[in-house]
Amino acid sequence: MPLTSTTQARARHTLSRAVLSALAVLVVMALRRPDAVTTPQFWAEDGAVFFLDAVRCDASAFTYQYAGYLHLYPRLSAFVGALFPHVYAPAIYLLASTVSVFLVCVRIASGRLNVPNWVRVAMLVPLALPPAPAEIIFTVTNSHWYLMLLFPLILASSVPRTWQESVADGMMLFLAAGSSPAAFTLMPLVILRLVLSRAAPVALLCMVPAALMTAAQLLTLIHSGRLDVHGPPGDLVTLTARATASSLAGLPLSEAVLHHLPSMLFLACLAGAIAVLALVAWRGGRFTAVVFAGVAFLLWSTTIAAARNHPASILAERYHFGPVVMVVWAALLLQRSWIVGFAVAMAVPVAHFGAWRIAPVPDYHWRTASACLRDPSGCVIPIPPEGWFIDMHERVGKEKLLCGDRD
Repeated sequence: MPLTSTTQARARHTLSRAVLSALAVLVVMALRRPDAVTTPQFWAEDGAVFFLDAVRCDASAFTYQYAGYLHLYPRLSAFVGALFPHVYAPAIYLLASTVSVFLVCVRIASGRLNVPNWVRVAMLVPLALPPAPAEIIFTVTNSHWYLMLLFPLILASSVPRTWQESVADGMMLFLAAGSSPAAFTLMPLVILRLVLSRAAPVALLCMVPAALMTAAQLLTLIHSGRLDVHGPPGDLVTLTARATASSLAGLPLSEAVLHHLPSMLFLACLAGAIAVLALVAWRGGRFTAVVFAGVAFLLWSTTIAAARNHPASILAERYHFGPVVMVVWAALLLQRSWIVGFAVAMAVPVAHFGAWRIAPVPDYHWRTASACLRDPSGCVIPIPPEGWFIDMHERVGKEKLLCGDRD
């Protein structure tokens, strides 16, 4: 069979597996949060930041930072949504949030990721049953937590063998780098891997846009001044131990553990466990598991460092989504039995059993509430979660349009 036919057949096989995987993950997500599908609504920054900026600032919104960094994917979703009648915007955002899940499934399904097929299926478990479901599932604002997983997946895959694979890797990482501050740590590792593997020049060339986007993210963070802004004081060690323990084992079990174990000792044990995990994987020749364990350690370390001026922020479970997924994937790859492997994959979801079904948010009736967006005098529309809203009063008069960076 000619090489081109072989490549096309491989691509079709990967796509079919990715579609089936994504459907399985999305069905479970929909069962956990059915109201997001039956009654699409904005979630927090979906409406208050990205929708509002797309409507009033057009394409210039892509250059605005929020919380210290750029948000390429949410703003791209908002830009597309702004092309249609406003009543359809939440549904478009819902669809956009599923695309980020699909891209991760494409990488898991790829034959370049050298893992058994049953492992590919088990790797979907923490995607469908993450420890912070209310914040991450079906929200464009937090879709970058899924996009962030593209870094370790591409890092653990074989280097691109064709220009099509090089372009695909480059485009995915450009999107991830433009949406996630994890690019600061992980993008250099991807480039280093390509250099050490003596990848084809086209593979390195296709990484240039993602590398430039990473540099833009870093400059944006520095220029935002957010590194010098301090939040309420707090015990970073205690808060970190509580957050990481609850993300891994659920709140009841984590409280029981930390009641008997000092916070610093718990964090030391966690770091030691990840190090042992990486060492066992290294000695067993499991390169993919080494990558996942190493990325988990890096993500947790950088998260703690980033939270030093805002200790309480580390309690948000979305910050621990990536490291938890990486730890589960690393432990999963060390199993030889699919039965034990699936037990490992289900360990974290079982610990969070009480959070499997997400309480529905109040219906703010966007279909009727959005009608006021046509009112030239502006209006204020509440959106979930409680306390968030879209304030269109700023649109009264061209001179009062507010476009620019936000915190």
